[in-house]
Amino acid sequence: MDKKNNFSFFIFISFAIIFSILSYIKDPWQDELFTKYLISNDFGEILNILKNDNNAPLYYYILHIFHLVFGKSIFSLRIFSIILILVSGVMGGIILKNLSINKIPFYIFYLFPLPLYFSSEARCYALIIFLSTLLFYEITGKKRFFPLILYSVLLNYTHYLSFLYIIYFLYDLIFYKKKQNILIIAFIILLSLPLFFLIKDQPIESLNWTKYFLKNYSLFTFFSFLFIYTNINLYSFQPVLKNFIFSIFGYYILFLSLWERLLRYLSIPFALNFIIIFSISYLYKNIYVPLKVESFFFVPFFIFISKFLSKSGKTYDFVRNFFIIILILLFAHNFLKICKPNLALIQISNIINDFGKDANICTIGIWGLTIEYLLEKEGMENKLIIFPPSQNSHLGWCDFKLSKEDINILKKEIIESNKPYLVLWHKDSPYLKRLKDILPPNITVYLYNDFYFFYKK
Repeated sequence: MDKKNNFSFFIFISFAIIFSILSYIKDPWQDELFTKYLISNDFGEILNILKNDNNAPLYYYILHIFHLVFGKSIFSLRIFSIILILVSGVMGGIILKNLSINKIPFYIFYLFPLPLYFSSEARCYALIIFLSTLLFYEITGKKRFFPLILYSVLLNYTHYLSFLYIIYFLYDLIFYKKKQNILIIAFIILLSLPLFFLIKDQPIESLNWTKYFLKNYSLFTFFSFLFIYTNINLYSFQPVLKNFIFSIFGYYILFLSLWERLLRYLSIPFALNFIIIFSISYLYKNIYVPLKVESFFFVPFFIFISKFLSKSGKTYDFVRNFFIIILILLFAHNFLKICKPNLALIQISNIINDFGKDANICTIGIWGLTIEYLLEKEGMENKLIIFPPSQNSHLGWCDFKLSKEDINILKKEIIESNKPYLVLWHKDSPYLKRLKDILPPNITVYLYNDFYFFYKK
């Protein structure tokens, strides 16, 4: 190896170590605990459980096989994401090389917040980024028939929004007369048809959590969207100046890419998908799709910004060096931010240790998996009940509508029971009003930070 290759290998290993450290010390949260719960089942049961959810199955199937070898601890499951992100960075570098973008080293890919964040999560977004690099490797390269179909179908089976990648093939078909794209689109749709049967079975209630974002974020989200590439707080779409400044920078780069002949076949479909996603968000109010869709945009955005930064001239040299310094500082900031303890875990743990050591525990809403994780971690064997029962084995993942039967079970088996019970729920639970209506006056409800709870002897 020459010095350049030795240095690249050293940087690659350094990022592998950094991602591993982060994944080991980061607290899990509900999404990852759902992943752990889901992949513990066999293939058939995984599909049955997903019928109560809103996810596609491929990631969970692959991770199910992965966990049989590496175990199912949260860190073991995150190793899969680390591998995917590391390989994605290498593929990103190959894509840049194919496009003659030579001044940007491949490891800049890892400095962006999204690879950092998704490498430390046992969720499907690292797989989306990985498959996206494979797809755009083909789109920007030889455009081989079978790989284009394969990667597109795999993406669809990873996340439903991947269907929007068809826009790239439609654009090539309409404006570049690539007639083979007719067959490519047809095969992608045909091979993805089984997903529509799964989507048909998945309840609309599984998307209730998105209503939080509909209530709290405005149309300014649209103008702040590209800020997410430089800020790890992926839930922060507030209309503050720093978001808007970074978004202007992002839109400026996108605008230049629209006029760059080399990148036009990427940038115009990118912009169309961007518009489609936000149109869906504000026209169809049952879902709010901008959350996490940055994983679909990241690879082309990485190409656009790399092309911009690779331009020659003193001004571009200054901008490139300045941007890389900013990325390094943000990387350090984001790393420390992700390392912060999960406050929800701390709060629930404190409540359980103070009141629930010798009691049955009932959690209301989406916190069943979190409490199950804490009990397992502390070696406690408390009986755990998830409310409402209509969620069955879904362990409180979604907030479903309460039935009369649910209310009756809560009254008879918990409130009127002779057994000691600790009952807790989040202060933003959609069940809050119904619960207050059915609780007898002799039960005192306490608020501890973000959680309501009562203890019944």
